[in-house]
Amino acid sequence: MKNSLVDLSSLNLKAPLISVFNLKQFEEIAGGVSLKKSERFIVDAVIEMLNTDPREYISISEICAHTGKKDTTVRQYLNALFDHGLFTLEFCNVSKGLVRRSKIYAFNESTLQCDKLSTSSDVSSNELEAINQSYIGKGAELHGKLDSLITYYLFQALQFNRKGKLTKNIVNSYLNDNDMLQITAVSKSDNIVAYVKDLRIYLAILKLIHDVIVNRISLNKQALIPFERVISTEFDIRGVDILVTMGQGGGSGERNNLNASMLRLDGTSYVIRAPNWFTHKHNLSSGNSRVDHFRIRFDAETQGKGLIYKLEIQQSIVRQIYQEIVDGSSMLSFTDPQLFAVKNDFSFAFLLSCQRLKPGKVTQLTWSEMKDMFAAGLPIKEFKTSLTKMLQKNIVVDPEDGSQLWVVNSRSNVVVSCECLYNNVSVTLDEGVFHINRTPSDIVLANTLSKRTAQSFRKEIS
Repeated sequence: MKNSLVDLSSLNLKAPLISVFNLKQFEEIAGGVSLKKSERFIVDAVIEMLNTDPREYISISEICAHTGKKDTTVRQYLNALFDHGLFTLEFCNVSKGLVRRSKIYAFNESTLQCDKLSTSSDVSSNELEAINQSYIGKGAELHGKLDSLITYYLFQALQFNRKGKLTKNIVNSYLNDNDMLQITAVSKSDNIVAYVKDLRIYLAILKLIHDVIVNRISLNKQALIPFERVISTEFDIRGVDILVTMGQGGGSGERNNLNASMLRLDGTSYVIRAPNWFTHKHNLSSGNSRVDHFRIRFDAETQGKGLIYKLEIQQSIVRQIYQEIVDGSSMLSFTDPQLFAVKNDFSFAFLLSCQRLKPGKVTQLTWSEMKDMFAAGLPIKEFKTSLTKMLQKNIVVDPEDGSQLWVVNSRSNVVVSCECLYNNVSVTLDEGVFHINRTPSDIVLANTLSKRTAQSFRKEIS
């Protein structure tokens, strides 16, 4: 809640702020991290300023004045240092009169300690077993969770072509009031931009994180862990748990595909250019903003050749999930578990975008609005052809006389009117307008359920 933010307005500092609680530790740990010359320059500037004038907070404007660098440049360097784990993101209010959420780049000692750990130790078996227990509760519905920014808008910049080799992909999408949202997916490493299909793994990981936080809250109530651990951004996630959540097996082929997808997701960032109202709504910085899926700090291998990933998730997502659990609210939506069974990436993107639609309410969209909803980067001709093929496989047939509403333009082979039902989403096209209605689903994937009851994969971590 914005009104509950730490109030730092009396300091008269421009956000974002930098907070280093222990300068000696900061110098020691930063000295052991492999940084670029430009990143090291900002670290040295912070150290020099705090040595000269010891205090709790530094403003970005002070860094700019000290270094001669532009505001946008310093922000980029701070984001890079955040990627290295030197800082975590926290939030405060620096405005007088108007409460507004602003960023604090806070020195994160715990993250750097985890970076130095051996890849074969320090895996929290307590949390991993908590994940296991969360799956065997009777009557619990399997689901993923939606981070509204990535799965509502940004995923469109991922590659629809599973053979694509792009290292950068730019997509222009139009928002409800015709303002343009430019999304650039960039590979930050030697890998390529992630595929749309990889987003299934992201959804599964959010589900697992939800379960871990539920367990952390329980342990905190028993005074077994401090509150800081409850909202820690680090999570030990076992590869087999990701696969089971998606309804897949744990064979070598599945594990190899999972690891390749994890590396693509870890290496892909979204850079956003959006109108001011959009950046304010999603607590982003003005100008260009960057969003990540997660960061892999390291992975450890068990005796069974399975992988355990130590992931770091953005603090805002962790706090969102935590707040939802505590309040019983719906800040993050539940996804239809059938999404994990959809193999075609175009169909997956359509069903994923439908998760934002209010169940039971008819939404009307034109062709261009449909395209902006989930496949803005595709040429309109390719989009119409792909949508026609998807709908053609799901035509509603009258059970009494076998009649169906389905008319296709003979020249362009594009549907002009139809009535279809796909995974609890009904789609009707009439006179150039789509009418979409999503009904709630309580169906659990049959193959996932059978895997959970037929085999016991919950072993001691070794």
